[in-house]
Amino acid sequence: MHSSQKPKTLLSKQTFMSHECPPQIGKFEIPMPNFVRSTVQNIWIRYYFKFVLSKIKSTEIDGIKLDLTSLSLKVRNRILIGYEEAEKHICREFLSKDDCVLELGGGIGFIGLFCQKRLGIEKYVTIEANPQTIQLLERNYSLNGLIPQVLNYAISSAGGSVDLNVGGDFWEHCLTPKSKAAKTISVPAITLPELLERIPIQPNTLIIDVEGGERFINFREIPEEITKIIIEIHPVIIGRAAVQELINSLCERGFRIVCEEGDTLAFTKGC
Repeated sequence: MHSSQKPKTLLSKQTFMSHECPPQIGKFEIPMPNFVRSTVQNIWIRYYFKFVLSKIKSTEIDGIKLDLTSLSLKVRNRILIGYEEAEKHICREFLSKDDCVLELGGGIGFIGLFCQKRLGIEKYVTIEANPQTIQLLERNYSLNGLIPQVLNYAISSAGGSVDLNVGGDFWEHCLTPKSKAAKTISVPAITLPELLERIPIQPNTLIIDVEGGERFINFREIPEEITKIIIEIHPVIIGRAAVQELINSLCERGFRIVCEEGDTLAFTKGC
């Protein structure tokens, strides 16, 4: 699954990746008191992160190759134990190779690669706010033999530029007031109607994961050609009231929720 040398251990791959501790030998768990179990577990996790995880430089998920070298150990671990499972499942269930997709928030490119390589979608454009994250995305596309159609914009309620919080890992980057961010950069901003005029495709599907930036999208402006929306909502960032307003706006446009997995929702209309 990854290119680094496998550690010399009696643990199975499943046990190794899931941090199970204490280990099992065959079908029998090694008996030990709870305080000893806790101590051994802490030692095991520290060992795993320091000596094993740090050496894992790449992985492959559902046939999609991902470069992990620039990612933190926390992100590497999350990717290895299960990454974008809800989005991946919903895309597999509700998208077809004939769909034309605009992705808002491309991240490191996994969902875009999954849709194109596994589902066969050919018309696919990605928007990503952070130029450094775009570099990671382009590297992963190159590993998989594809060239992305990616534009550097933050989706916003107005044009111009906005401050993007780039503190922490790539999936924590979000639009935020400058005074509240540990580290920000200025990035170009664009509204959804302006974006739809600039891209070289006419999408019927939106995939949205913009870490709270969904609150800046006027969903009442979505054109009739859009019939499918897959969106990860972020109630901790935007609040429950804003989430409800988002859902109400889509319902007013004729959409209905057809699937919900955690904070990821799938909307369709006209079918």
